Amino acid sequence: MKYFLILLLSSSLLIPNMVIGQGSPQLMNYQGVARDNGGNVLVNQNIALQLSVISGSIGGTVEYTETQATSTNDFGLFNIEIGGGTVTSGAFSAINWGSASHFLKVELDPVGGTAFQEMGTSQLLSVPYAFYSKVSGSGAVGATGPTGNDGENGSAGPTGPQGPQGSTGAQGPTGNDGLAGSAGPSGPQGATGPTGPTPTIQHGKELVGPSGGTNELLLYTVTFSQPFETIPHVICTASAEVGSIYDDSFNVTTQSVTATGFNMVINRVDNTWWGQNLEVHWIAIE
Repeated sequence: MKYFLILLLSSSLLIPNMVIGQGSPQLMNYQGVARDNGGNVLVNQNIALQLSVISGSIGGTVEYTETQATSTNDFGLFNIEIGGGTVTSGAFSAINWGSASHFLKVELDPVGGTAFQEMGTSQLLSVPYAFYSKVSGSGAVGATGPTGNDGENGSAGPTGPQGPQGSTGAQGPTGNDGLAGSAGPSGPQGATGPTGPTPTIQHGKELVGPSGGTNELLLYTVTFSQPFETIPHVICTASAEVGSIYDDSFNVTTQSVTATGFNMVINRVDNTWWGQNLEVHWIAIE
């Protein structure tokens, strides 16, 4: 059975977030949704992932590979930190981010084992090269400048008088321990508080046509059936291609999210135009 692993929500999530600090490990935050080949979300399920960083091109050299065990939530979402898993080859800190373009290959075992199935490979965008910028400024040290002249010594200020030392008082005797008091009665149980509000959820499926011509990006507008009271959290996934013999991979991001609707930006991961139709599923949670 083939499974789909889909990138999420916004452009900031398509570019992994860096976790870089002095003396701390280098990590990339990664969030995804796991679905089966019928487009059904894998809900509250233990899964295993194998992630590889590839240099140069999709079929280039694998610089680093790790595995991670995690689980999905009620919406099929999972969150991991790349660089913090079980290393199977290479070293994350040794990746030469400045040498070439880099790609992330994701493989999934939906039952948490080691029978990994390839979910797709996509190019890492500009943010991972923050790793490269961390060391790219380590050029040669310039010559040391001449030592300046010593300044004149200032005059010493007067020493203040030492105050008198007070006498140490006598230590008083240690008092006896008092008797332990009896335990007081348990107070009554308070009333159960009111149930919190249930989140408002809307979802839908959009049939998106081909990009046409040489276009690499397609902008598609979705209007909610009922307006939200506040701006909701929106997740989009491209689950399948409709009426096509091709098996391309696509990115779906959102922009201009309001209480009444949002825009989807769709592009093929190899940044070329396409002629087939897509089914794009979305869910909005307030």
